[in-house]
Amino acid sequence: MKTVLLAIVVMFASGCVVTGTKTPRTLPASMESYFRICNPLAGAMAVRVIDDGNLLGSSEMEWESQESGWKIDLSSAAGFNVATLVHTGRTVSVTGQHAARLPEMAVDADGFLEVDGNFVGIKAREIPCLLASVLPRSWTPLIYAVEGSENNRFKILIEDDDRDIIVRTRHLGDPGKEQVCADISWRNKLIFKTTLKWCVEGKGLMKGEISGLNNLSVKWVRFEG
Repeated sequence: MKTVLLAIVVMFASGCVVTGTKTPRTLPASMESYFRICNPLAGAMAVRVIDDGNLLGSSEMEWESQESGWKIDLSSAAGFNVATLVHTGRTVSVTGQHAARLPEMAVDADGFLEVDGNFVGIKAREIPCLLASVLPRSWTPLIYAVEGSENNRFKILIEDDDRDIIVRTRHLGDPGKEQVCADISWRNKLIFKTTLKWCVEGKGLMKGEISGLNNLSVKWVRFEG
């Protein structure tokens, strides 16, 4: 369970230097519904942590977000709560049986997560959107290029001060094949580039995965609700 908790926190919570100014582009109409405001949202899912193809463990997650922040409850297969994460302002508090085993988390002045003092290229307020299989609406003014439209297959380029984001879609509207992915990249200490890949797919985009931290990946299936 310790490994599961650590992997979930780092992968969901775990900047690129840019030059020049790019002209904002309009989001394609067929993509509008895939970008949402990240609160209020809520959901539940079954989560698995994979290391180089091997299952490390599993957990169930329930979460909800409000304007003030979000709350995540992680529980064992038997239904016992093992950790609760609460985000409010620049604080992420962790309580529960395994709280002491989790890394310290905070939110910097720009809203980005910090894990054990290390910058992470995901903003705290974006977490609920990624859990809900949608993209943050706050990304749309940052779009500077849109490529493709055949079979609703798009490549959308997004530039933020501390990161680059590439959104890719396939078979939008096809319940069996639909897929939406986002590559989120940033640089740590201006040397090493980190890229996390978030993907959701299938009917209702219920299945998801986030990968890019060594050989670890987190896979989930959202519960109907």
